[in-house]
Amino acid sequence: MTFAICLANRGTFPGSLFDTARKELTKALAAQGHKALLLPAGSTRHDAVGSPKEGRVYAKFLAAHRGEFDGVILSLPNFGDENGAVVALKDAGVPILVQAYPDEPEKMGIHERRDAVCGKLAICNGLRQAGIPYTLTADFAVSPKSKSFAADIRRFAALCRVVKGLKNFN
Repeated sequence: MTFAICLANRGTFPGSLFDTARKELTKALAAQGHKALLLPAGSTRHDAVGSPKEGRVYAKFLAAHRGEFDGVILSLPNFGDENGAVVALKDAGVPILVQAYPDEPEKMGIHERRDAVCGKLAICNGLRQAGIPYTLTADFAVSPKSKSFAADIRRFAALCRVVKGLKNFN
């Protein structure tokens, strides 16, 4: 299966986390035989969605690749912007998995703090208010390197197969 990866950003948080997130998510998917579809480099600040304007860029990216991906993984390496996420995903047409990175107690300084848990609350609330269905990881904050996330991907892939199979069902 192929999953589009949407990285959520909030401008006041460190952008240095995005390269690592892209690598970790791509590696986690590849470990289970899946592919990642990523926004092309230079499309937005940090190649992430951090505003409604960047959400429109991501929505156009999804529209251009419609039929090439089975689901979207909305990943929060940092707090993330709920307004941009809603704009980016309102017409995705596939299941969405929301994943937030956990903070690391030894990395709470201004250049490495994530606060993705609070961002996940805000983004999920925004998605709910916009009527955009989504699914959650088993652990509210989870690293893509964890066994828990691997299990989340297996469950999400199964969900995407069912949804895809029912699209043409009469």
